[in-house]
Amino acid sequence: MTPTTPGAPLHFPLSEVLTAAEDAQAATTHRAPTPDEPATGPCLWLIAQHGIYLMSNAHKPQGTTAVRAFANGWGEDTDPTGFLHSCGILDILPLDTPIGDAPTPTTLTDALRHAHRTRRHTYLAITLTPDQSRYTIHLE
Repeated sequence: MTPTTPGAPLHFPLSEVLTAAEDAQAATTHRAPTPDEPATGPCLWLIAQHGIYLMSNAHKPQGTTAVRAFANGWGEDTDPTGFLHSCGILDILPLDTPIGDAPTPTTLTDALRHAHRTRRHTYLAITLTPDQSRYTIHLE
């Protein structure tokens, strides 16, 4: 089902998100979000343009498609402008930055790997605040 209310969670298939994350982790070079910004380490870009998806920032050879995970209901042929205030790169999710308050910090990549390995979750859910200034991520 395609979410139509701003603030509704976007559900990304966990196996596809992990594939994009592993692609970014394996890359030796990474793309910058804009020509004016420096390239960062491995991350996933949350993009709304010809669908809504998470995309690996791995530098790919010309003509090669970037690895993407589309949100359920928001495939390449959908227009997210009625759901979101803006299009393009909405945010950047670093894969190597420690997350959470656990005694032993983990990274987003490690959390995705663990969730996939234990098969306790099937989706990465991202919920944007109605003004899209912040978001929360959780596994479902």
